[in-house]
Parts: sequence; C-alpha cells; structure tokens
Amino acid sequence: MTIRPLLPTEAPALTALAARLFRATYAGLIPEGPLEAHVAEAFTPAAQAAELAAPGAAVLVAEARGELVAYAQLRPAPCPVPGTATLEVARFYLDAAHHGTGLATRLMAACAAWGRARGHAGIWLQAWEENPRALRFYAKEGFQDQGATTFAVGELVYRDRVLARPLEAPAAVLFDLDGTLVDSRADLATGVNLTRRDLGLAPLDPAVIATYVGEGVRLLLTRSLPECPERLEEALSLNHGHYCDHLLDQTRLYPGVAEALTRLSGLGYRLGVVTNKPRAFTDLVLTGLGVAPLFSAVVGGGDCPALKPDPAPLRLALEALGGSPGASWMVGDHFTDLEAGRRAGLRRCFCHYGFGEPRGETWELAVDRLGALAEHLALHPAPGCGQL
Repeated sequence: MTIRPLLPTEAPALTALAARLFRATYAGLIPEGPLEAHVAEAFTPAAQAAELAAPGAAVLVAEARGELVAYAQLRPAPCPVPGTATLEVARFYLDAAHHGTGLATRLMAACAAWGRARGHAGIWLQAWEENPRALRFYAKEGFQDQGATTFAVGELVYRDRVLARPLEAPAAVLFDLDGTLVDSRADLATGVNLTRRDLGLAPLDPAVIATYVGEGVRLLLTRSLPECPERLEEALSLNHGHYCDHLLDQTRLYPGVAEALTRLSGLGYRLGVVTNKPRAFTDLVLTGLGVAPLFSAVVGGGDCPALKPDPAPLRLALEALGGSPGASWMVGDHFTDLEAGRRAGLRRCFCHYGFGEPRGETWELAVDRLGALAEHLALHPAPGCGQL
C-alpha cells in the first residue's frame, strides 16, 4: 500500500473514485434523487480540475496493486470556529474493503504531515453527525468537536460536526515481535533443527536456539551452525522454506497482548511493529494471529538496510506513523530493542516475560505482562492521547 500525492494524469481516476465512494457512503441514507444530483454536480472532471487547481490544494491517494482505493482532499481554509486550524480536510474517503485495516490512520497521518510541512498549525473537517463510525475514528485521531454546521445536498440540509485538531506529532508505540508480542521459540527451533537435519547435523536444544534469536535470521543461523559456516547461504534457503511451513504451528500471542493493543489504540496511540524477522514472515504471523489490523506500520527485516539495534528501522516506522520520537515508546524484550529505542530518542519499555536479555541497556518502564504498559499509558498519556 502506497500513500502519495495524486498525479496530474490521474484526475479522471480520482473523479470516478470520488463519485463511487460518495455513493457507497451515503446510499440508503440520502434519497437517491438528491444523492445522484449531487454526484452529477460535484464529481465531474471539470469540478475536480477546478478543485485541484486551487492555490495550496492537494489530494493524497492510497494505491494498492495499481488501483486507487482511498483519497483525502486538502485545501487551505480557516476553521469556521475560531482557532488555529487553517487546513481543511475537505474530503476523506476509503473503499469499504479497507475499513479496519489501519489505512485510514495512515492516510490521516499523511494529511497531518503534509500540513505540518507547509506551516499549518491545525487541521479541521466536517463530519455528518449521523455517521458514528466516522466520528469515533476522528476522535481516535485526536479531533475535538468544535460545534455544528450544515451541509446541503440539493434542497436537503444535514447537520455536520466541525472537528479540529492541532498538528503536533502524535505519540506512537512500536513493538518488537518475537519475545514481545508472540512466543515463537518452538517454531523458530523447528525451522533451525529441520535445517540442521538437511545438512546432516543433530538437532539443538530449543532453549539454546532461543538465546540466538533477536538479531536477524542470518545471525540466528550463523550461531546455530558452528559446524559448517561455509554453508550459511544454503542454510538460509533451507530455513526459509522450513520456517514458512511451521511458523504458526505453536506460535501464540502472549496472554493479554490483543487486549493491551486494543486498549492502546483506543487511547489514541499509533501502533507499529519493528522486528528483525523478515517482513514476509512477520506479515504471516500478525495476520495468522489476528492482530494485523491493529498496526498502522510494520517494518521487518529487509524493509530497511539496517537491523536493530540500529535506530533506522524505528525511524522508518515513526515516519510512516507521523509519530514524535519524544512522545513515543519502543517496547521489546532484547537489548536490540532497547538500544535502538535509545538511539532513536524513544522511551523504552522492557518486557521481562520475553526470552531476550538487556545486556546493560536501561529503560523507563519494565513490565511482566503487556497489559501493564497499557495501564501505565492510560494513567500517564502522551499529549493528544488518553481521550477514549
């Protein structure tokens, strides 16, 4: 999924997308006659071209597999309620297939980043007061109700809420995967020992293999194959297949993880995963365990030239989330997580229950279960969080 500015050549595609999503959003809520008349007037190539040509205006789009699936239309305009918001999110629509996937949060983060880069102190929008799903989402994104206004569809007049938020960077919580969100020791050991079998070697104790985890698959196999270091590339290929076949055999979320993530999201924190595990495996694990929709950014091994403890993967995730380092957290069970968080300027939470080790790194908070982090952040929220 890519979020980017609309290309000039894509104006016709935007017109079609905007008309389709407006219909899908309001079908059955606005009478068909006025609805179609509004679409015919507002979503024409000429109308879209005029809006795109307005000074300071922009359209950000989300593209999936070459298809536009969401868009946000931005234009400089003072909020009708006096304040500091000077950038209007005039339209914000997603294809229903992408509801609940985190795309809306990513698109709003892109809107905020676009506004901050151009000196806007705040953004605002109107939302129909009969659309509770949208109102909940905007509240989660830090928008505050400023009062009521109206929106006309032909001769029909509807009440909207005026919502605004400042453009300070939001707080994010970044999580390691293995040993933090999931207990994957058994399946990691299976992949390693099947690889050793293929190379004619005896299996290792899974507890020993667990001590090799945390710094990427190359180091995991280097440490697990001291008898034949010259066969590392062959081992990497073998392990890829074996681990892919077994990565969800016994891997499970630690107790309370799903509940803690849901609570943090509800408090307004942007959630991301930063792991040294290859991205393809990471996506399979998160999806298979049912928590992928809770994360708006995932950075795995291969997404960035460096691995933790280098801070670059954390910075990449924060950029995707629009997060402020000083208000954000890195959560993990290993020194790689703690060192990367320190070097990136994040607060750090150490997970005692995992299978990593701190190796002299320090932290601001240590927990024996992930729910304790959610409880701490509910009591001590970052700016713009804790409303829900």
